[in-house]
Amino acid sequence: MRITRTQIDALADVIAEAQGSTRPADMLLHQFFRAHPEMGARDRSVVAEGFFAWLRRRRSLEFPASTFSSRPGIRSMRLRCMNESKVLKF
Repeated sequence: MRITRTQIDALADVIAEAQGSTRPADMLLHQFFRAHPEMGARDRSVVAEGFFAWLRRRRSLEFPASTFSSRPGIRSMRLRCMNESKVLKF
């Protein structure tokens, strides 16, 4: 399945909204889809899957982001090492 720019933008909007919210995730997503009726079934599916994947991995994604942002020199060194060892390709 091909993921479009519109789907990625919608996913980013949902995640941004969730970060400042105390509402349950399913209710937040339900209200987001109601506010965006132009989204088709495939769009909603991609956004919902991505959103719940982000929720499941949120803590493991936030820790490296906070570590990297506080030490930019370390970040570039780690990324270079990962790239050289073929663990992560850019």
